[in-house]
Amino acid sequence: MRSRFPTAALWALTLLATALPALAQEIKNTSYVATDGMRVLRHEIIVDATREEVWKAFTTSEGWISWATPVAFVDFRLGGTIETSYDPDAKLGNPANIRHQIMSYLPGEMLSIRVIQTPPNFPHRELMDGLWAVFTFEDAGEGKTRVTSAGAGYREGEGYDTIYGFFETGNAMSLRQLHRMLREGPVDWSEALGVVTRHQEAEASSGGGD
Repeated sequence: MRSRFPTAALWALTLLATALPALAQEIKNTSYVATDGMRVLRHEIIVDATREEVWKAFTTSEGWISWATPVAFVDFRLGGTIETSYDPDAKLGNPANIRHQIMSYLPGEMLSIRVIQTPPNFPHRELMDGLWAVFTFEDAGEGKTRVTSAGAGYREGEGYDTIYGFFETGNAMSLRQLHRMLREGPVDWSEALGVVTRHQEAEASSGGGD
């Protein structure tokens, strides 16, 4: 059976993000190239929630499940892990899960992580060791928070271009989904993944797909 990652992730987030098309204008892409040539993929959005509420969404299992993935296991500590999956039947320790290592954090202000396990079919997975992500959370007034997502370590080359392109789309969709969850409540993953399944079945019947 063909793995559903990463196409499942993008289809699930795309479905739910289209419910709030106006949010696309609220996400700023502030990506840049550092003086050493490293590319930094950066997005920011202002969400309708306090820093405490946003922090919980990033640092607890329940928080991640409410907006990011249908399955999440968070061991929040320095050197701990955030293990997730788009497969609603996934168990802790599955080799197809996505595992992030917590590199550093400042409570309520900053979280940095890096991927230490990808699904087997993730493109150019050998390059992931040199990439990391930093999330920052700033008060934006009136009970709102500016959330910034920055992916660092990207260099030149086809492999980096592929990963950069995937996360350029995926990270923006994820921030929209975070905004939606904080405004309307947790994601209905059965709805999202149901559309993914129907799409893949249609692809298979027509002979399309990857």
